[in-house]
Amino acid sequence: MTDPDLKALIQRMAQRDMAAFEAFYRALEKPLFRFLASRLNDPFACADLLHEVFLDVWNGAGRFEG
Repeated sequence: MTDPDLKALIQRMAQRDMAAFEAFYRALEKPLFRFLASRLNDPFACADLLHEVFLDVWNGAGRFEG
């Protein structure tokens, strides 16, 4: 998924589009989890942090400036 694709999903998420959130989550879940795992070495903490990050993205999508 390209940067413009991700930006478009965030713009849709700002309108509370759950399908856009699902696509965003599916696109970034694995790479973000791998990144977190490389830093934390605790899969449970990684999962918690991953979900917090996506929740923050969902709640802050309306403030996204590109």
